[in-house]
Amino acid sequence: MSQVPPLSSLGPLPDLVDVDQSRLRELTTWLSSSSVLSATPTQRRTLAVTFFAQLLEADVGFWAWGRGHPLKSTIVPIAIIDHGFSDAQRIAVIELGTDKVCNAEFQERAAPLLNATGQLTVTRREIFSDLEWRQRPRFRRYCEQMGMDSWIQSVRYSRGDTWNNMLYFRSSSRGEFGPSERSLLDFIQDAVCWLRPQVEELVPTEAFAGLTPRQKTVMLLLLDGQSRKEIALQLKLAEHTVGEYIKRVYEHFQVHSQGELTALFLKGV
Repeated sequence: MSQVPPLSSLGPLPDLVDVDQSRLRELTTWLSSSSVLSATPTQRRTLAVTFFAQLLEADVGFWAWGRGHPLKSTIVPIAIIDHGFSDAQRIAVIELGTDKVCNAEFQERAAPLLNATGQLTVTRREIFSDLEWRQRPRFRRYCEQMGMDSWIQSVRYSRGDTWNNMLYFRSSSRGEFGPSERSLLDFIQDAVCWLRPQVEELVPTEAFAGLTPRQKTVMLLLLDGQSRKEIALQLKLAEHTVGEYIKRVYEHFQVHSQGELTALFLKGV
C-alpha cells in the first residue's frame, strides 16, 4: 500500500498560472526518482519537506498531520517533519502554534475558506494585507524571532477531522511568496497522495495485537473501503480465502460488518 505512482502517470503537466513549466518538470522528475519510490513513508516525507523548500525558494518549513477542526474541535498535531529550523526557530514556531490569540486571528480569516472546501492554500498577504500585518505585532514577533517575514500555508482535510499541513517561511531579504508559489504548493497537495495520512497511520499500533500479518493487511484494506473482491485481486488470493481472513478479523474485534469495523477505528476520521 506504500507504492508511489510517479507524477507523470497523472498525464500532461498542468498549465498552472504563473508557474514555470521547468519547476513542474523538476517536481515530476524528483517524484519519479528511485530515491523517492523506494523510500518508506517517513523517509519520503522527510525528503519532500526539504525538496519542496528548495522548489518554493523557502528558508524553513514543515509538514505535519493530525486531528481536529478549527470550527469543531481542538487541533492536535500527531506527527511533524521539519526542514532548516535552528533550535531557537523551532521553539518560536511551536510557541506561535500554541498562541491562542494568534491562532484566533488566523482562524478568523482562514476557517471560513477551509470549512467550505476542506482545503486551503494561502500566502501571508491573502490572510493579512501589508497594513494588517504591521498592525499585528504579536504575530509578527514570532516570525521576527525566526528571522522570517513571509509565509505560505497549505492544509488538506482528507478524512473527517484528519488533516495534513505544510507551512513554509522566507526571510524578508527573499521577498514575499506570490501566486506562483501558491499555485505550485496547491498542486503538490492535490497531486502527491502520500502527503496525506494513510489508513495504517490512523489506527493505533496496539490495535493489531493478536492479528497475523495477513489479517492486519486485510483489516487495513477493509478500513480503506475495499471490497472482498478488490482485496482478493490486490493480494492475488481467492475470494473465499479473503473471506476467511475477514471473518477472523470480525471475530477478533467482535463486529459483524465492514461498516462496524470502520466505525470502531475511524469514528470521526
